[in-house]
Amino acid sequence: CYERVLDFTPGQADALTFLVEYFTEKEQWDHLVALYEDALRSRQKLESEQGILIQLAMVHWRIRNSPEEAEPYFARLRKTDPTNPGMLTFYREYLSQDDPRLLTILSDAQRVAGEGQKLTLALELARSAQLGDHTERAIDAWKAVQRLEPSNLEAVEALRDLYRKGEKWNALVEVMRTEVDALMTCTARARSGTRWSRSCAPKWTR
Repeated sequence: CYERVLDFTPGQADALTFLVEYFTEKEQWDHLVALYEDALRSRQKLESEQGILIQLAMVHWRIRNSPEEAEPYFARLRKTDPTNPGMLTFYREYLSQDDPRLLTILSDAQRVAGEGQKLTLALELARSAQLGDHTERAIDAWKAVQRLEPSNLEAVEALRDLYRKGEKWNALVEVMRTEVDALMTCTARARSGTRWSRSCAPKWTR
């Protein structure tokens, strides 16, 4: 009867809820996937589409253990919600950490993320790019980290190493000059009676 309801009114909430629970309880995954796909074709609202996409993707990924079948749905979800946590978790597992496709996914997410998430994604992107030996991309990513958190020592050390590796001597000198300026600022604070912070000192002075 509920299937007939959906024939007359695709996406009807009560019928959809009942059939999702029924097919899940009976572990009839093919029927569940078909149900979601029919609902997806009938939905017009973006929020509803995103919800059905994540359900379809999760059925394929977590229940049927078929990430290859799940990936097209996560790819569609990424276009409308680049920061979706479930989608990002999937691609972190599906792709290797240094895969250029993962770098693009993280970059797109970082670009539109809110303030609370932006730095975390920027750090993940920078580390992954450096791990994969994508020098130019890693440099850009660590610069983005510095813009978000100017005092981040990991970014300074990474940029120093990347500039040495790429023989970008002018850029390396600029990084070291910044470190020296920071050290002088801390020294001035110490002389004025402000408590000395060891984190002020560049790594090569410790």
